[in-house]
Amino acid sequence: MINKHIDLWLNEKGQQTMQPLARDLNMETSQDVFVGPYLDKASRQLFSDCYWQMCEGFLCFPLALPGTTLWKAIKAREKLVDMLAGVVRSSRQSTKSGKSPECLLDVWMESEIASNEFLPEADVALHILDFLFASQDATTSAIVWIMVVLAERADIRKRLQAEQDRLRPNNEPITYEMLEQMEQTFMFVKEVLRWRPPATMVPHKTLADTQLTDDYVVPKGTVVLPSIWCACHEGFPDPEKFDMDRFSPEKDPQDKFAKHFLVFGHGPHMCIGRHYAMNYLITFTAMAVKSISWERQRTQESDEIVFLPTIFPKDKMLLQMQKRTPA
Repeated sequence: MINKHIDLWLNEKGQQTMQPLARDLNMETSQDVFVGPYLDKASRQLFSDCYWQMCEGFLCFPLALPGTTLWKAIKAREKLVDMLAGVVRSSRQSTKSGKSPECLLDVWMESEIASNEFLPEADVALHILDFLFASQDATTSAIVWIMVVLAERADIRKRLQAEQDRLRPNNEPITYEMLEQMEQTFMFVKEVLRWRPPATMVPHKTLADTQLTDDYVVPKGTVVLPSIWCACHEGFPDPEKFDMDRFSPEKDPQDKFAKHFLVFGHGPHMCIGRHYAMNYLITFTAMAVKSISWERQRTQESDEIVFLPTIFPKDKMLLQMQKRTPA
């Protein structure tokens, strides 16, 4: 899928905007990972349209009258849940017939059948919608910032290209074993996430009075919004500087500052998709530096950051791409 989208990008002439390109790539990969073959091409497009309409409801004026953005978002969400309930039904039927799993939903249905415990289709649909949402916006933000850094740091791009040329001299398909050898690319992706954490805050609610400092107790029932962005800049030397070498085996501050790297959360609520996300971002980066060259078209808004609710450069990263010609 990454190859397919890179080819589409290269076939376009002139300036493009990275945010919608990354968004469309992520929607297709997420749909395939979670619901696999149960959405055909037409259904996927309808699903994508409803999904974006739903997302528009998060940042609009909170008035749910017919015709308003919020009203349309609510209706779009209802449509999504109905579509996913049908997907759950199809997955259960396929799994009961003995077919091998083709997506994560199939694996879930296998466990239901094995235990003979079945959730209502609508409940499963809501969980799948959560997974699709969690895998979408943050990853889109991360890909945009990956492209931003590599556009402006030729030295880093050359390091990553050298690693890919060594591991995949003939553009061989990426295997899991190869991923484990991509030390430079791993360091780079981890620093992108620390430097520009896609989701900057995650709301929590205290279940009991909580001693926060020596002289302050957070009362029970308080909504707390910890800043992941601030945490990821806490404790790291020269935190505003992009320095992938801070995660090198020789300098990795993970043991000392692991509690500050909160991109995927912490404790029992730590993101269950963190390994998938890292492998996906490393794979995308590896394929991008191997296959394409690009230049960022800077504007007056390039250095401004907007919250949508994940973070992006205000100009959404304008660029021109061409096929890479190895040196």
